[in-house]
Amino acid sequence: MTKEEIEKIVSEIKKMFDETGEIPSSFADRVKDHLGKTPLPLQFYFWGLLAEQVPDALNFFNSTDDEKPVTTVYIPPVLVKVARIKAIVEGTSLSEFVRKSLIKWLKEDVEKGSEDVLKS
Repeated sequence: MTKEEIEKIVSEIKKMFDETGEIPSSFADRVKDHLGKTPLPLQFYFWGLLAEQVPDALNFFNSTDDEKPVTTVYIPPVLVKVARIKAIVEGTSLSEFVRKSLIKWLKEDVEKGSEDVLKS
């Protein structure tokens, strides 16, 4: 997959989710299969872009019929304290600060890793 293909897929997911509020499991499975064959920086780019544009659709990609959607992530207490301080300084909520930071870090990884991907 290329960066442009990922952007097109996320655009399709957004359109699908806006129209129906759902993502068919067969479609989600196909996307996950293709992502599994994609270099890691581009996988990060996909998840960051999806989280930014259609955050509610993430549950359709993180769950199977046998498990509930993933909704929590463990963050060490010291990082929570640092994030709270930075969120206060920026005048935003902790969850919004963490979401923006994660998206920023993922995009930076994609940009740094894109040269490595092109070489391989």
